[in-house]
Amino acid sequence: MYSLWPAAYGFDPHGGGTNIPGVHFRADALLWHPLLLGHVHVAERLGIPLQCASLEPLSPTCYSPHPLSSITGLDSTIMTLCQSNLLTYGIVDTTFWRGGVAEVLTQFRAFIGLQKRCDRPDPLVRWEVPHIYLWNPALMPKPLDWGAELSVVGHV
Repeated sequence: MYSLWPAAYGFDPHGGGTNIPGVHFRADALLWHPLLLGHVHVAERLGIPLQCASLEPLSPTCYSPHPLSSITGLDSTIMTLCQSNLLTYGIVDTTFWRGGVAEVLTQFRAFIGLQKRCDRPDPLVRWEVPHIYLWNPALMPKPLDWGAELSVVGHV
């Protein structure tokens, strides 16, 4: 994650020859996979657009469980399939978050000059980061409960 900052903002380490830094570089935008850390914060720090892209449905939906979830066989008398699927996103995010990610991101934010803000595990949902999903919509159409910031585009 710490290598992301100099990749988005800094001097080209190979551009000026041996031990001579190259020209200064500042990213105009970031393309990001949601399972990688730091991109949301670097985009915030630089004030640049962030575009999320992935091959699996990582945004909460009634239509499928979180792909990293292994929860099966929830009692259908307690909750609907939709509720069960939505629950898996919260469980995976909370497990990941409570596993130490919040502290790591707080330290990273300080490293790049931002104040603490990592209070919840769902920045994609909170900040409405645009997200493109790279699968054929004929195989799995865009879920009806996704907002306009989420798109199924096929392939790029």
